[in-house]
Amino acid sequence: MNIADEVKRMNTIRYPDRNERSSPSNPSGRIVRALALALSMCASAAVHAAIPASQRQFLLNFHVQMYGQYWDSDAGWNGPAGTECSWYGVVCSPDQSTIVGLELYDNWMYGTLPPLSALPDLRVLNLGANFFSGTFPSLAGMAQLELLDLSQHPMYVVNHSPGMTGSLPALGGFVHLHTFRVRNNALTGTLPAFGVLPALRNYDVSGNALTGTIPALTGLGSLELFNVARNQLEGSAPVIAGLASLLEVDFSQNRLTALGGSFDGLAALTGFSAADNLIEGTLPSLAGAPNLQALNLARNRLTGGVAGLTACPRLRGIDVAGNHFEGPLPDFSALPAVEYFHGNDNAFEGRIPPIAGLTALIYFNVSNNRLTGTIPSFTGMAQLGELRLDRNRLTGPLPSFDGLHALSFFSASHNYLTGEIPVIARIGLVEFDVAYNRLSGAPPVPPSFLDPGLSGLCPNALEPQPSLLWDTVTGTTPWYRDCAGAPDTLLADGFDADP
Repeated sequence: MNIADEVKRMNTIRYPDRNERSSPSNPSGRIVRALALALSMCASAAVHAAIPASQRQFLLNFHVQMYGQYWDSDAGWNGPAGTECSWYGVVCSPDQSTIVGLELYDNWMYGTLPPLSALPDLRVLNLGANFFSGTFPSLAGMAQLELLDLSQHPMYVVNHSPGMTGSLPALGGFVHLHTFRVRNNALTGTLPAFGVLPALRNYDVSGNALTGTIPALTGLGSLELFNVARNQLEGSAPVIAGLASLLEVDFSQNRLTALGGSFDGLAALTGFSAADNLIEGTLPSLAGAPNLQALNLARNRLTGGVAGLTACPRLRGIDVAGNHFEGPLPDFSALPAVEYFHGNDNAFEGRIPPIAGLTALIYFNVSNNRLTGTIPSFTGMAQLGELRLDRNRLTGPLPSFDGLHALSFFSASHNYLTGEIPVIARIGLVEFDVAYNRLSGAPPVPPSFLDPGLSGLCPNALEPQPSLLWDTVTGTTPWYRDCAGAPDTLLADGFDADP
């Protein structure tokens, strides 16, 4: 299949959010549209002037190389000389003498960019959410650049778009640049030193194949968003303390081995992710980031405790799963906004703190730890959709499930729970697993929404009452086949005797 046929095929597919392609998915879109509107209003009052012939030729070449006939819009393109400033996405200076912007975000373009040297006055190059190939263009001589977005479309994998190759340009001297986004390409090499970039607010090179270490961020006083996720970066994360404008940071899915020190002076920070690295050490103090709302440190090699999480009362999402954290779980009464807590696959000990006051909680997973004591009450947790407590050392009865109308997934297998299973028929459970405990009595009537094969009742000491529905949802016929000799089976599965 040649490239033209590939573009035709791609043009039959439409991204689900295309009607909003220049708003929420493009944080700087409002800035760009405001610039375009202001310039075009000025231009409409001016007589037609001619842009340089070299710029017109660039536009003609650009239309050919990016398969303009298949764009969502190429209104006006290839029109007569003097009309270029009215072509869709072309932004000119107020006197229409030079091109200062190309605003073609999410326009279903595909191909290799021609050299940009013909556009020395370019301030905005907003071509993100398209499909690119070829090498990254040179930015030499483009000192006026304010925004560059050459990110691949979210459907680049589906459409087999290779992305741009080559290395990242050095940005020293781009004193007006506030946005640099090239995510989801195939760029290689190292991150060039940033130097002093006083205007830079948004830097996103995620989803490439970059190597080496992350340079210092100390010259980026206006930085708000910094994303280098999904590369092959090594060493320590850079120091971010003192970057007072910083809102979100993403170091995830690299090969980093250390966090970059404290969170001091980060009052604006709302999101921090360093998941899926090789980070060792302990959780740093978060007191300098009191407005943090999302923290993701999952699947690293962190040790120590997590009591410091309570310094961030606005936390909504916490993911510390897959580390070596120990000691007690955090005091959730100090985290009233929590919606998601992933604490599974650690070495947490002690009781599960009260969680009934977390009225916004949707997901709670503390499986595969060393937790003891009884399961706390779920009263008032109307938003709770998934609760996973399996593979701990919990004792006592299962609490009431009354009022948990949103609960779809519940797992408390491989514990030391006793007593009868409470009523569960009135909630919309899809999965219910309480196998490998010491529960007794007759099994309750199962909810009608349970998926086949996802639930578990045995081993336990339950009464063997026939139930075709329990046979179906446990994937075992009869469902009680493996319930005989529950205590012996439980200990043989690798669990210690009663704590």
